[in-house]
Amino acid sequence: SSTTPTMSGKSALLIGATGATGQHVLRQLLASKDFTRVGEYGRRVTENITEGKEKLEQKTIDFEKLESAGLKEGKWDVVFITYVAGAESLTVVNECFERTG
Repeated sequence: SSTTPTMSGKSALLIGATGATGQHVLRQLLASKDFTRVGEYGRRVTENITEGKEKLEQKTIDFEKLESAGLKEGKWDVVFITYVAGAESLTVVNECFERTG
């Protein structure tokens, strides 16, 4: 048997999974066979996860100190942001992605 990870498995980062929309997105990601790694980052993390728990990485972050949250280090294929707090949400987006060009 090979120890090389499958190329078809994708990773997803979800920011803000404790609200109604975030909970729905998190359940869908964990149930999906397309995603082999799911990150849940937020002020709080979801408890009582059963399905897909083995591929879940949870991290509590301080939105006031995003530069130290490690958002750029994860190398995520897909990023979902369901956390919305006005202008602060744009700061989250900027920390997730490096500008190119």
